[in-house]
Amino acid sequence: LTNYVGSQNQYICEGDNTYIAKALVANTRWEYGTLDPCSFIYYPPSNNATGFTAFPAGFFDNGSVDFRHSAYFWSSTTDYGNLAAYLYKISSGAYTPQLYALLQKYSFSVRCLLDDAGLNDSIAVIPVVTTKAMSHITTTSADCFGMVMASGGAEVSARGVCWSTSPNPTVSDSHTNDGGGTGPFTSNITGLSANTTYWVRAYATNCAGTSYGQVKSFTTPSPITCGTDSITDYDGNYYHTVLIGQQCWMKENLRTTHYADGTPIIEGTVSFSDSIPYRYTPQNQSYNVPLYGYHYNWTATVRENIPAGVEPGDVQGVCPTGWHVPNRMEWIQLRNYVVNHLQPSYTAAMALASTVGWQGGDTFGTIGYNPSANNTSGFTAMPAGWTFCDNDGNIFIGIELYYNANFWSITPDHSYGATKLALQYDNPNALLQGDTFRCGLSVRCLRY
Repeated sequence: LTNYVGSQNQYICEGDNTYIAKALVANTRWEYGTLDPCSFIYYPPSNNATGFTAFPAGFFDNGSVDFRHSAYFWSSTTDYGNLAAYLYKISSGAYTPQLYALLQKYSFSVRCLLDDAGLNDSIAVIPVVTTKAMSHITTTSADCFGMVMASGGAEVSARGVCWSTSPNPTVSDSHTNDGGGTGPFTSNITGLSANTTYWVRAYATNCAGTSYGQVKSFTTPSPITCGTDSITDYDGNYYHTVLIGQQCWMKENLRTTHYADGTPIIEGTVSFSDSIPYRYTPQNQSYNVPLYGYHYNWTATVRENIPAGVEPGDVQGVCPTGWHVPNRMEWIQLRNYVVNHLQPSYTAAMALASTVGWQGGDTFGTIGYNPSANNTSGFTAMPAGWTFCDNDGNIFIGIELYYNANFWSITPDHSYGATKLALQYDNPNALLQGDTFRCGLSVRCLRY
């Protein structure tokens, strides 16, 4: 809808195709204001050139909010997380509608759209498609997630991704065909070369033509010998690797300040959030970072880029290219391996914990009882503690240093936020627990 209205000169203001909200909103009920003639609150009687007639109904959250100031409409597209979905928002003072992901507990307006079968192909326009995320990047393959947001009024006969070693690939280059229709899809890209940069974007085709999503780039990793080779992150930090069973793990906690593409991660000091990505320095002391790494909230860990339909766990998130944040089952696989292969002499917690840095304890079989007997797996979990944020808005950075280790998984927890693996100095077990998204925990990355 946005693309179509923006492509029609009769609907845009001053030749700018982002000035289209005025053509979509009703010519009554909106508050007056501003002296900008391209704003729909300047002179409402001149609104609604499209006939869409969006009224400022606001939304409901224990009462009406934004009434006479904004119009919100649900979409059927969900966002990853526990309770989020996309909606179409037109707000006072804005010139173009926006898509937002907001909690499903709120109540918004609904507009219905005639199914494609009821339309004539002669009025079709090209589809709307977006490139959502890259994942599972190996030396020879990668997964790309796309979303056909709108069909354009005709059947989407083909969709997928195209890629090249040059920017702006098209379907004339290498591409997948992942069927037709709207909604999310996953494309598996194969036949890649190691240590090579590729550009990729989603596409969708109907009888009106082919449209493309945003261009994304990624670089395939170099091959490694796990347990022998080290790897680096964007900042140049080195990490040793360790092979435990069939899994190749980083041997140290992540301490990057950037994502693999160079995007910085905000350092939190007095702020916390369920939705803004933050990293925290344990106890606000920079000398702790080389040994313990940073704490990352869950949003920073997953990078807010998990589209609908993606299996939890297959996400690179904050990890370097070729690595990913483990899911709950991958933590269980690690725990089961050390239990089955390092028992009965050692407990799971002892087998994973480092031999230094832990608070001492008096209980046999726990991490703190005899630290020199720890770490038979080589995982070398350090007691980095965690960053805790309470419901009163208080933040405690780096509490319980020396006493426990907490590692994020990518898997949601229905009682809290997401699942974590927890090691405690006085507990023989490697615990799988839930924690809230706003908390800052350590991250260990796992090789694809």
